[in-house]
Amino acid sequence: MRCSRCGVELGLGAVFCWKCGAPVPTETHGDHPLAQTVGAGNVPPSGVRGPYLWLVVDLVIVAVLLALTAFNVAWQSIAGTAQKIGQSVGAPLIPILALLYGAKAGWQSLLRREPESNPAFKGKHRRFQCIAGTIIGVVIVFAVGLGVKAGNRIERNNRIEALLAQANQIGSVNTEFRERLEAIRSKTTPTTRDFYLQCLAVEGLLDQYEPNRQKALALFNSLVREVGDDPNVGPTIRIFGEISDKDSQVLTSMRTEVARAKQLIALPASQQMAFYEREISPIEVQIKKLADEEMALSRQAQERGLKLPSDVSDMLRKH
Repeated sequence: MRCSRCGVELGLGAVFCWKCGAPVPTETHGDHPLAQTVGAGNVPPSGVRGPYLWLVVDLVIVAVLLALTAFNVAWQSIAGTAQKIGQSVGAPLIPILALLYGAKAGWQSLLRREPESNPAFKGKHRRFQCIAGTIIGVVIVFAVGLGVKAGNRIERNNRIEALLAQANQIGSVNTEFRERLEAIRSKTTPTTRDFYLQCLAVEGLLDQYEPNRQKALALFNSLVREVGDDPNVGPTIRIFGEISDKDSQVLTSMRTEVARAKQLIALPASQQMAFYEREISPIEVQIKKLADEEMALSRQAQERGLKLPSDVSDMLRKH
């Protein structure tokens, strides 16, 4: 005999298909002795959708709670605290245990209606367990992946905020440096010696500021590594990089001017004016040009609504 639904071969006297569970028409059995032993009480009952529906609903809720727990534990293990991890695990524990107990009771009720002594029911149950377990496992893995991604993003944002806080602290030092530098260079230098002494004062200020400048450069490089190619923050960091580069060029040119001033003062008075016009005046023109370009970049950033460091904002307000 073969099943009228799935076509699988059946044994003599079979009442239900062992593969799909479809009933075998009674006329197929004839008067076979095994068929006579099957009473009405041995026919698997119909209407078992209730236990399956309860199991599905129960397991869906369990999967959601487990996914939320896995998500919270994943991101908090990266960017949270041990206390928060414990709270994430403990809060849903009782509801999950209660739902699992209900699922167990529902499964036992289902087994009473669909006993696994029937191979068709046994196969059906195994498929249900396999599908349910796979779906729950995939949901949990997906939640863990999202949690790790969220935790990395939060941790990255925390690092960026810490770097920006350090940048604001450095900005106050930069503001003081700019004010002192402007005060020194704004003084008139009627004689060569006055110009030489002014350059020495600039050199002392540059030496004093150099550790802070190196710290600012390291901080900027850290920001670049953290931001990477982020389309939201990347353009801002690139503009700040251009401003910082112009500022470094200005400071380098000032040190070159100081070196030329030391050569100037060592020359005879008759040669000093020619040396100044030939060697120092072009440097002063270059310093002014670089400073104007830095100012233009800062104004461009301000017009685009970018938040500028405090020292750059102060410089724009004064000019």
